[in-house]
Amino acid sequence: MEEKPLIFVFTSFYKPWMGGAELAASEIMKRLSDDFEFHIITHRLNFALPILEKDGGVFIHRAGFGTMLDRTTIFPFLAAMKVFTLLKNYPGRKKIFWGMMISYASIGAYFLKFIKKDIPFLLTIQEGDNEWKKHYFTWRIVLKKADRVIAISSFLAGVVDKAGYRGLVDIIPNGVDERLLEIKEN
Repeated sequence: MEEKPLIFVFTSFYKPWMGGAELAASEIMKRLSDDFEFHIITHRLNFALPILEKDGGVFIHRAGFGTMLDRTTIFPFLAAMKVFTLLKNYPGRKKIFWGMMISYASIGAYFLKFIKKDIPFLLTIQEGDNEWKKHYFTWRIVLKKADRVIAISSFLAGVVDKAGYRGLVDIIPNGVDERLLEIKEN
């Protein structure tokens, strides 16, 4: 039997701290866990958190020492080094880098793309217009290495276009499955 492809998920936060993007990623991973093996790379925001844990079928790898320094400045390098080390354990398996939002975590995937050009980099965009305006340079450089982008709205797909991305952009809304909503006229 062929082994499942690996998806390395780069997210700045994950259990026990989760926002909307992390909840959406968690739901996606649950739905796809029969077909893929997921490895989350996230900050170790507190020294007491384990470096590695398994949550259901998902491996959570925390990079850093739980200090303020590694939460910002060095985290992209720590995330890239962590995944580079993990890649050696899985020769011959198909792999994908998946960045959740343009964040310090996704910058780690950006760095890896310089040495692992053959591994596709999928980037999910969920930020608002203010993030794009505040972090214009970061958006531009991370998008240059993304092989495909998923935006949660046509508005964000337009923002990605404004940032200079010329690859494929898929629009996949987050949140409630629209088929579950019933529109009632007043």
